[in-house]
Amino acid sequence: MSWQRMRRPPRRARREPGVRAKKQRLTLDGRSLRYEADARPPTTLAAALGLQLAVLAINETVLVAAIVFRAGGAEGHLTWGAFAAVLAGGLSTALQAVRVGRLGAGYVLVHGTSGTFVAVSVTALVEGGPAMLATLVLVTGVV
Repeated sequence: MSWQRMRRPPRRARREPGVRAKKQRLTLDGRSLRYEADARPPTTLAAALGLQLAVLAINETVLVAAIVFRAGGAEGHLTWGAFAAVLAGGLSTALQAVRVGRLGAGYVLVHGTSGTFVAVSVTALVEGGPAMLATLVLVTGVV
């Protein structure tokens, strides 16, 4: 699309949060927006989005926990590790979604695990056991 055809839409007055955005006539790709960032979608749509994000986050979280505990030789603690990882990700996601004072963004920001921490986690599990791994996760989570 050429730059000559794109026009900036006129400035609009600030809307109250939760008010559905009106359809715009001019956008960059020719389509109109359904909701703005601060608009509230219907409950069913929000629940479906939440379910999608939860399924995506849980898959990676459980996979990384399984890799760490099996590589560390602590398969007996695998269910505890997967539960703790899912609980920590869920709590941090909920904290970001709800705005309480200066805590939280007020938007859904999914927190999950990363594969970059696997080697350090396996070493902590082998050298110090599940207590060392839990301490490592708590300390690095705060930092």
